[in-house]
Amino acid sequence: MEEMASSSMVRRTNDPTPGYGDRLRRRRLAENRSRRDLADAVGVSYDTVGRWETEKGVPADTTVVKVARYLHTTAVWLLYNGDPRDGHQ
Repeated sequence: MEEMASSSMVRRTNDPTPGYGDRLRRRRLAENRSRRDLADAVGVSYDTVGRWETEKGVPADTTVVKVARYLHTTAVWLLYNGDPRDGHQ
């Protein structure tokens, strides 16, 4: 059930910009959610969320969409620092 993608397994045209882990952590905290809350909501482990936030792992495409929805933002903003109001994913 846990979905974790190494950088070689991620199928994106661009890798996430540096700072995606911090954006994820700040957004999670702004939504008053714990790592456990996020992990349970998107079907991954607590440790996986920690790896994302420390940029030691990247969520798979389908998972980052779930994360963005749960945190009321967009996948583009989380991964690439795009405008969080653009096309909620």
